[in-house]
Amino acid sequence: MRDGKGKVMIVDDTPANLQVLFEYLQAEHYRVLVSEDALSALEQLRYCLPDIILLDVMMPEMDGFEACQRIKTNPNTCSIPVIFMTALTKTEDKVKAFELGAVDFISKPIQYDEMLARVKTHITMSQLQRELKEKNAILQKRVEEHQHTLLALKQERANSERLLSNVLPKVIADRLKRNQRAIAQRFEDVTILFADIVDFTEIAASISAGETVKHLNDIFSIFDQLADEFGVEKIKTIGDAYMAVGGLPLPRDDHAIAVVEMALAMQSAIDEFHTLNGRPFQLRIGIHSGPAVAGVIGKRRFIYDLWGDSVNVASRLEDYGVPGEIQISEAVRNHISSDFITEERRLENVKGKGEMITYLLKGRQSIKKNLIAKN
Repeated sequence: MRDGKGKVMIVDDTPANLQVLFEYLQAEHYRVLVSEDALSALEQLRYCLPDIILLDVMMPEMDGFEACQRIKTNPNTCSIPVIFMTALTKTEDKVKAFELGAVDFISKPIQYDEMLARVKTHITMSQLQRELKEKNAILQKRVEEHQHTLLALKQERANSERLLSNVLPKVIADRLKRNQRAIAQRFEDVTILFADIVDFTEIAASISAGETVKHLNDIFSIFDQLADEFGVEKIKTIGDAYMAVGGLPLPRDDHAIAVVEMALAMQSAIDEFHTLNGRPFQLRIGIHSGPAVAGVIGKRRFIYDLWGDSVNVASRLEDYGVPGEIQISEAVRNHISSDFITEERRLENVKGKGEMITYLLKGRQSIKKNLIAKN
């Protein structure tokens, strides 16, 4: 790799952040460029192109979203991977960033070992993609000029394709080999779950980085097992939030029941977790049913994601939820009303929705019936 491990540009209007990131990356033998605002960074890019850009979102004069858009619309800089550094946690902010061409997010306060791993991964991927493009160009020229070397060229192309398969999941690599640019599908009725660990930012501030990561790994590993058990598709984790959906990629009639069953199991599972000082964890869960679009987004790092108004509603139900409770929409209740106990709740001034009638999920109806029968 040229220039040591690579060249990193940091754009952040907080000098202290710049200093710490500069020292940390330089100690790992990266060449580092710094800028305290987006305009200065864009000016630097006219003369020096880094391998990756770490871009703050909230900055004066020009925010990170606009800066990213300019970078991605400039032919000279559009291929540079951009990682946002932000304390924003809203789903729509992250969707907007990926639509603009960002490859990843680093949440503030920054975990430096995580940041270093992400920088290394995206620089490697970018360089491998550049190498693959160059190899393919050379191969095409040789095919046109030297038909008698076709067998050797096919072997070299096969090596290049194996290189791509080593970087990306096989299913995505196969579709890219077929030049399938848009990978998306609309689903008319799915059930979306958002779960958030209550006050996790405050908890994380009081424990070590290692303990923070261990708690998240242990909790989300259990959630992944529950998703497999109930046939629910995990979409992603965002910081201390967990997103899953029932009814895709393979449609199923009982998608709402599967998701609420998983939510109840998640609430039971979280009761088993405490910090080293004995502080318990709580979940706030929101669930909504409706249409959505799922597919692969991103230009440098491909991820399977889900979007649409139904996603926003599910996110709002989590945002306006009650710690330790599962809040569901009326659409979900219509799917499961005969099987589960619910308690009506009225929400006012929900962002983007106004007033909403929602329900708190209390458990299975069969449990209540069994208790009555015993008495």
